[in-house]
Formats: sequence, C-alpha cells, structure tokens
Amino acid sequence: MLRVFSRVVAVCPAIVGSLALSGLAVRTASAQDVVTLAQAVRQTLSQNGAIRAAESAVREADARVGQARAAYFPRVSVVESWQRGNQPVFVFSTLLSARRFTAANFAIDSLNAPATQGAFRGTVSFEQLLFDGGRRSASVDAAGAHRDIARLTAEDTAAGLAVAATEAFGRGRSEEHTSE
Repeated sequence: MLRVFSRVVAVCPAIVGSLALSGLAVRTASAQDVVTLAQAVRQTLSQNGAIRAAESAVREADARVGQARAAYFPRVSVVESWQRGNQPVFVFSTLLSARRFTAANFAIDSLNAPATQGAFRGTVSFEQLLFDGGRRSASVDAAGAHRDIARLTAEDTAAGLAVAATEAFGRGRSEEHTSE
C-alpha cells in the first residue's frame, strides 16, 4: 500500500502535496499522516511556483492599468538651475535677462573682463492634454485587457494544478484500495 503511493509521490511531488476538493484521505509514506483531498489541493496551490508567477503577473498588469490611467492626470514640472561664470557673453546675457543691465555695464573693461556673475533660474510648468484622438483611452482599454488575460491565466493555472492534484490523489486512493 505505501510502496505504491510512494511511487506517485516520486513522480508528482508538487501535485500530491495539494489536493482539495473532497473529504477523501490518503496516508503519506513518510509520516503516516492522513491528508485529505482538500488539504492536498490547498497545499499544492500554496506552494507552487507557477501560481506565484501568475499572481505576480496579475499584480504587474494591475499596476500597468494604473500607469495607463495616470496619463489623464495633469503634469506639473519644476526645473531649477544655477550657473556661475565670468565669460563676457554669459555675464552680458545674465544681466540683460535679469533686467539688471545698467549704463556702467557698457564700460569696455566690464564688457571684456566682467566680474563673475551667478544666475539662478526656476521654472514651473503645468501641462494638461485636452484631446488626443482616443489614444489614452485605448491605452487604458488595452492595459485592462492584458490584466483580464493575466487573471484568466492565473485562474487556469490554478484549475489545472487542482485537477492534476485531484488525479494524483485519486490514483493514490485507487492504488491504496487495490493493494489491500
């Protein structure tokens, strides 16, 4: 009885650990503990790497939907810069753009060899797209479709593992009864 079941364990270690749809029980070869079908399926689903990968893909797809929806929000940008130099063109343009250029700056010495000048510049911009021909809504729809595909793939993976675990459990029960 245990010898036959231990061959099933060796062939399907992940499946035997997770069978969960009925109250049937099977004894394991190592500890002689009774494992119900529900426990076996639950264990298979909780310990399988394919399930974790599928759940991760669903979380990623959910994040991509949020990313696509974020395109509807306005964008605010803040840019700051600081420059310092004594090149004549830089000093002249800095004084002129800051509206601090005076008659004294026209002196030949100050034009050819100006004192070092620093310039701080800050810019804040706000951007909101009003019309894009449906491109953003199509992007949100596509991300939603990818999310739905990821969810269905995860459900299909879980269902396939549950079926495989149930089949392995049934084979173990069948071989247990035939060996008695």
